[in-house]
Amino acid sequence: ETLLAEVSRAVSSSPEFGDVFETVAESISRAIDFDRFALTRIDLETQLAYTRFVSGAVVEGFAPGEVYELSDELIDTGYFDTRGSYFEIGELEKQIGYGAEKLASTAGLLSGVGVNLRTQGTLVGNLSLRSRISGAYDVKDLHLLARLGDQLAGAFANWELLSEVERRASEDSVLAKIGRK
Repeated sequence: ETLLAEVSRAVSSSPEFGDVFETVAESISRAIDFDRFALTRIDLETQLAYTRFVSGAVVEGFAPGEVYELSDELIDTGYFDTRGSYFEIGELEKQIGYGAEKLASTAGLLSGVGVNLRTQGTLVGNLSLRSRISGAYDVKDLHLLARLGDQLAGAFANWELLSEVERRASEDSVLAKIGRK
């Protein structure tokens, strides 16, 4: 409950996305050990994932700002229809061939736990933790992360909307400058 209160305070205390999620990552690390914390926007229509925030281990191709395709195999597993799961990265690689080999080989990450972030029933993203320790996560970690994900989903969706508004305003400003020339 203390962790949930910390996360709630962090989410409501700062309008800056990076500040909020760095604080959230620090709070979570006191309850669940991880070597990598990541927040990713998921767009099932385009089958694309957008890495938005990372704390910890660097994985080439999965850094903030990176966009990557979601494999048909991953989507077909029904994972995005679930609350989330915990897993061994090597087993994930065998099942779906989904970049897990890159995770394991470049950063030595062996296990993971992830939850899907939903707001008003719509999938908006994924919160994941990865560890260099095999078997690091279990059902208790999944349940705690799911509760945290419920708190974070709205803030994450709002940040995504704000980012889109800012991006469009910037584009409109550039177009207006071009139009004046």
